[in-house]
Amino acid sequence: MPHSVKSRRRRKLRFSVRRPLKYRRELMETSLLSNNIKTCRSANPRVLVVDDNRDAADTLAQVLTYGRFEVETAYDGAQGVIKAKAFRPCAVILDLNMPLMDGFDAARYLKQDRRSYVLIALTGNTGASTTQQAEAAGFDVHIRKPADISTLVSLLERVAKGPDMRTSA
Repeated sequence: MPHSVKSRRRRKLRFSVRRPLKYRRELMETSLLSNNIKTCRSANPRVLVVDDNRDAADTLAQVLTYGRFEVETAYDGAQGVIKAKAFRPCAVILDLNMPLMDGFDAARYLKQDRRSYVLIALTGNTGASTTQQAEAAGFDVHIRKPADISTLVSLLERVAKGPDMRTSA
């Protein structure tokens, strides 16, 4: 989008800032890894955010709170597994690279639980092998950081309402 600025000599200067198309696509990339995503059909859905970067976890939790979600945070995979069992969220958003227990192992533990969680991998890792590992660990969705918040909120709202998730993500 071009912007205009007047210089001290009263000349109009025009400049544009554009991001490469590839970069914009990566920001929006969301991979639906499962065809059978459970839904919770809740008016105030619960979401657990698990990330070892406290600022990132707290910021995402705060943003989701504004979107009518009840949100808890955990700062490593082991703490996330414990909190998930007590908090009983509809969805768990997990970073993949964390100390003590990574997101892959946390997802495996959560998938063994009788409760059904929608597991969302939120990671800066962009390789195809990471997506395959996430699917093997039991994740339902893989989103690349930095996440588009509107895409994430839309996904969480669909989990809460319960429509068919297989068509898009």
